[in-house]
Amino acid sequence: MEPMVNKSSSLYNNYFLAFLLSDAGYDVWLGNYRGTEYSEGHVNLTVFDKRYWDFSFDEIGLIDIPAMLEVVQKETGRKGDIIFIGHSLGTTIGLVYASSFPEEAKRILKLFVLISPAAPLTNMISPYRLLAPFRDIILSVIESNDLIRITSHATALKSITKLICLESPVLMKRCLQAINLFYGPLHQMPPDTVPVFLNQFPAGTSTKVVKHAADMVLDHFGKYDYGWQNMARYGTFLPPAYNVSVIEVPTFLMYAVNDWACTKKDALSLFDRLSPSAKIYGLFEVNVKYFNHIDFLFGKNVKSLAYDRLLNFLERLD
Repeated sequence: MEPMVNKSSSLYNNYFLAFLLSDAGYDVWLGNYRGTEYSEGHVNLTVFDKRYWDFSFDEIGLIDIPAMLEVVQKETGRKGDIIFIGHSLGTTIGLVYASSFPEEAKRILKLFVLISPAAPLTNMISPYRLLAPFRDIILSVIESNDLIRITSHATALKSITKLICLESPVLMKRCLQAINLFYGPLHQMPPDTVPVFLNQFPAGTSTKVVKHAADMVLDHFGKYDYGWQNMARYGTFLPPAYNVSVIEVPTFLMYAVNDWACTKKDALSLFDRLSPSAKIYGLFEVNVKYFNHIDFLFGKNVKSLAYDRLLNFLERLD
């Protein structure tokens, strides 16, 4: 599963992990989140209905991931040897699923591969962390101006990105600098990847997902915070935390020391909270100065710096 506001078609290069796994003989299934152009269907709502966008990490991890895994099992006839690989938000929703259904996850999954895990984002060093305390104000302004479609609908988002970022090389550079503030300096992204990335980015998501992510920056990895409605929904004033210590699926965790979004400190904190049976395969650190969060997707040296190690591990695991 890819990061937030991404989709599988934006990950097109030859060193994309899915292609490397496919070349190695694995049957690879790519998931797309609700709200992306590949997942806009609904039995009775359209993307123009605000109710369509009423979802957070909870719905993705508790409803969508089990449904995806069910499809994979049905189509392949395989159970118990599925490897779940997530990057950034992809790790978040995987952990939501496995901590909520630990027995099912243990029965279905052979391995978790968590790359740049986001659960939570307490030690984020990106300047965007400064916006997290004002998340409710920012999102209420967006929604009160009926901008939910712009912030959530894939087509509208892509149109804005194209208009601003692809108009000229100068504007393209400015857009990359804005992205740098979140992920870290983009020294690893090949020049020919930049226009394709900006043409696809960002994919659709909901304002609730954005707020849920901001809550993780404020040191809460748990169910969505409904404020005064929490007591009615959860029976507590604060939303319940997701307890990752109940997860027993063996986990391979990978992080980069120069990741500004999902930091080494947060990765180690998550690893410490996992159960002993989940920690049997340990951690892998990409200790390279100019390798950051997004380089796991687009870095020109990602294969030699990270994925060769993962592929060798998976080969030994088989």
